[in-house]
Amino acid sequence: MTIKPKSEKVPKKMQSTYTTIVALTDGFCKEHLNEEYAQLARQLTAALCRKRPSPLSRGKPNSWACGIIYALGFVNFLFDKSHEPYLSATELCTGFGISKSTGSNKSRQIRDLMDMVQFDPSWCLPSLMDENPLAWMIMVDGLIVDARRAPLSIQQAAYEKGIIPYIPGQTGGERLNRGKMVSKRIENLLRKALIQNEEMAEALYEYELVEHIDYWYKGLKRDQNEYVFAITENSGDTAMVLITKEKKIYVNEAARDKLFELWGRAYQSNVERLIPEMAEQLANDIIAVNGVSVMRN
Repeated sequence: MTIKPKSEKVPKKMQSTYTTIVALTDGFCKEHLNEEYAQLARQLTAALCRKRPSPLSRGKPNSWACGIIYALGFVNFLFDKSHEPYLSATELCTGFGISKSTGSNKSRQIRDLMDMVQFDPSWCLPSLMDENPLAWMIMVDGLIVDARRAPLSIQQAAYEKGIIPYIPGQTGGERLNRGKMVSKRIENLLRKALIQNEEMAEALYEYELVEHIDYWYKGLKRDQNEYVFAITENSGDTAMVLITKEKKIYVNEAARDKLFELWGRAYQSNVERLIPEMAEQLANDIIAVNGVSVMRN
């Protein structure tokens, strides 16, 4: 299972919502749980803020705050008395002033949006990660292997690809900065897709980009852009869409060709300039979107 990088970055228009919800989750975690839950709650709130459109833009902040802790509690067995910390679902929802059914429904909505499962390595408490079976099972030559018992070379390769959370036995400063490694890997993928003309993935376009087209087009009209293009990456695949002010849509290779047509000789230099920033956004689970305005004399 690939472990998704996490970030607390949010779009400017969602900053107020983020701050309001995080104030609630921080306060609750300080009183009833711990800092591990508080940090994961901040990261999950930010991830939900980055959804387009964000579900947090509607509904009561206390309901979402409860749903966020509820979802993380589901992943980390918060409601199991054999685990520490422990809290009942009723106590959790009462703490946020909502009913158990409302908290449960919000949690389910969040888990569905974020593809969260129990012991999900992307949302597992750091203190539980060592014993999390989902975090360490990898496929090597067709066989399922426990990465904790694999040779160091395999551990390093799995870590660089974001498949395991860290290299077993390494802590603190010994651990490589995975965020930078992920960004560099994505930079290489973007260069292959945008400069070396490698094939892009239609399925990824349909899975991650197509649902946002209307939203991006509204932004294009609002900002008076000539066109907007977005690119994403997932598990080594890339996908791209370009939308013109006439709402003509170009997908993947057609989008790349159209961008080349629009930029002409400046295409490669423009792309090289944008790649590091786009890679950083993608490494932080944010689709890279660029609106372009044209200045005319």
